[in-house]
Amino acid sequence: MTEKNSPSPHPSGDASETPDAPPVPLASFGWLLAERIARAASAVAVTGMVARHLGPTEFGLLNLAASATTILLPLASLSAEAVVIREIVRQPEREREIIRTVLALRAMTGSVLLGSTMASMLLPPGGREHAVLAGLMGLALIWQAAEAPETAFRRHQRARFTAVARFGAFVAASAAKLALIAAEAGTGAFACAYAAEGLFYGAALLARYHAAGRNLPPARVNPGMAGRILRECVGPALAATIAGLALKLDQLLVMIQLGADAAGKYAAACRFTELHFFLSATLGIVLYPRLAECHGRSGTEYTNRLERHFELMLLAGWGSGLLVALTAAAGLPLLFGADYAEAVAVVWIQSGGALLLFSGVARSHHALLTGAGWTLLTSALATLAAQTALAWWLIPTHGLTGAALASGLAAIVGGWFTTAILPPLRPAFLHQTRAFAILLRPWRWRAALRLAL
Repeated sequence: MTEKNSPSPHPSGDASETPDAPPVPLASFGWLLAERIARAASAVAVTGMVARHLGPTEFGLLNLAASATTILLPLASLSAEAVVIREIVRQPEREREIIRTVLALRAMTGSVLLGSTMASMLLPPGGREHAVLAGLMGLALIWQAAEAPETAFRRHQRARFTAVARFGAFVAASAAKLALIAAEAGTGAFACAYAAEGLFYGAALLARYHAAGRNLPPARVNPGMAGRILRECVGPALAATIAGLALKLDQLLVMIQLGADAAGKYAAACRFTELHFFLSATLGIVLYPRLAECHGRSGTEYTNRLERHFELMLLAGWGSGLLVALTAAAGLPLLFGADYAEAVAVVWIQSGGALLLFSGVARSHHALLTGAGWTLLTSALATLAAQTALAWWLIPTHGLTGAALASGLAAIVGGWFTTAILPPLRPAFLHQTRAFAILLRPWRWRAALRLAL
C-alpha cells in the first residue's frame, strides 16, 4: 500500500492503491503461508507445553471455552470478508467508508454476543467456572472488530502487513503463556493470554491502516451501507457459525460422553491438524479477489477459472492431508506427550476430511459471488444434523475415532452431497467432483497452479 504522503488515484482521496506493479496472489500467498506455517509450528509447540502444564482435564476445559468463543466469532465478525472484498472491488473509491462501517457493525455484534453469552452462562447452577473461562475468552468477540482493515489489505494483496502484524501478536501472546507456565498459573490466566492475542493483532492492524493514510474517524459510518451489508451477511454469518459449531461439536460430545481426559486428547489431535485450516483459509484469501474480478467480466471466463479454482484448492488439500497424516505417529506424542498417543488415529481420519474443507472454501466463494449465500446456511445445517446423529451413534462404540468418523461423514453430506441437491450450487457440482481426483490428473496441475501467478 502507498504511504500517507503518496498521491491517491481516487478522486475522493482514498488510498486504495493501484500500484504500477500490483502484487500477484503468489506473493501474498507466500507471505501468508510463511506466517501461518511459522505460527502453526510454534503454536503446536507452545500448546504442547500448555497441555503438559495443565494436564488433560484442565486443558480440555480450556479448549472447551476456546471452542465456544471460536463458534461465535464468525457471527461476531458477520463473516463479512467476502462481501466486503466484493464491495471494494466494485466501489474502490469508497474503501474507507466501507471499512469504517464494517468496523462499527462488528463492534456492535461482538458486544451483544458477549453480553448474551455471559448472561446465559450465569443461569445454570454450578457453571461458574465455565462462565469465567468463557467470559475471559469471549473478550475476543469485541476485539475482533479492530481486525476490519484486514479485508482491505487482502483486497490489495498486501499480505505482508497482515502477516507481520499477526505473527507479532502471536509472539507476544506466546511469551505471555510461557511466562504463565513458569509462574505455574492456573487455567484462567491462560484464557486471558489466549484472548489477548486478538487484541494485539487488531491494534497492530489499525495502527498500520492509519500509517497508510486510511484514518477511521468514528463518526463517518454510512447507515444505509451498514443495513445493506448486514442483510447480505446474515446468511453467511449464520452458516459460518453453524459450520464452526459442527467443527467443535465432536469435541463437546467427546467431553459429554467420554469425559475431560478424552476431550483433552481429542483437542490435541485437532490442534495437530490445524495446518488444514490455516492452508485452506490462506489459499482462499489470496485467490478470492481475482475470482471476484473475473465474475464481473465474463461468464465463460468465470466458469473456466472456477474449475481451476476448485482444482488448486483440492491439490493443496491433498498435500496438506498427506503431510499431516504421515507425520502424526511420531509428531503427536513428541509434541504433546505419550499420554496423547491414542489420538493419532483421529489425526489420520481428520486428514482425509481435509479434502472436504478445501473444496468447501472454493464452493463458498462461488455461492457468495452468485448471490446464493443462503445455500451455505442450508449446507451447514445439513452437516450439523448429520454429525449430531452420527456422533451419538459412533462415539459410544468407537470412542475418539468414532467422533472423527462422524465429523468426516457429516462433511461429505454437507460439503459435497448438498452441492448436487441445491439448485444454485449444482453448476459447481461437476467442477467440485472432478477436483477430488486432481492428484491423479497431473496434466491439470499446471493450469491450476497458474491461478497463483
